[in-house]
Amino acid sequence: MKRLKKFNGIKAVIFDVDGTLIDSSEGLYESFRIACKEIQVATPSKDKFFSAIGPPIGDVFDVVFPNHEHQKEKFVSAFRYDYDNFSFNKFKENGNLLNLFTELRKKGCYLAIVTNKPSLPTEKILNQINILNIFQEVFCRDTLNATWNKEKNLSYCIKKMCTDYNLQIENFIYVGDTAEDLESSRNNSIAFIGVIGNFFEWPLNFNQSIPLITDLELILNHLEFKT
Repeated sequence: MKRLKKFNGIKAVIFDVDGTLIDSSEGLYESFRIACKEIQVATPSKDKFFSAIGPPIGDVFDVVFPNHEHQKEKFVSAFRYDYDNFSFNKFKENGNLLNLFTELRKKGCYLAIVTNKPSLPTEKILNQINILNIFQEVFCRDTLNATWNKEKNLSYCIKKMCTDYNLQIENFIYVGDTAEDLESSRNNSIAFIGVIGNFFEWPLNFNQSIPLITDLELILNHLEFKT
């Protein structure tokens, strides 16, 4: 029987958003469809869109429409307007998030978010679920410097929490759903738990030392908290 991977001494859990806390695929694809209509191009399939999603929408545009650079600004503007104002609320929670975070806080755990998602829809979504005020820190793509990638934002978040809450690097774990999330955690020397979500397929021969979960509440089975 396979032994359950345990992380000891965890005092801070940092989460990604899309594909991790929520399934936002319906809303993202709806805004993508509207933006495609705005620049008068055929909407690619959901599979093609989801294979590219994760980075900011401008980077997704570059992948999906490499020969339409002249339409990029108009596309991104249309996408952001629809998603930030309307389609952001087309999502499903990955489990009972309020219960999960309440339990983590009872265990004395600090909570944070680091995401490529902009701050406006992120805050709207977290407010809608009633969990925004549970987090000690929330770092979105545009919180500090819009040119920073997830790795840099994660690094800043870790350093700030170490200073503010007297934590050590071994007290942190990042929970995400993509290879970028895993790489960001590794380059910041913190532990990682992978979520089997909607935007990324973990390879069949994936490193089994990294736990993969389908239900976010299962992270409690992998964490042992420092008291």
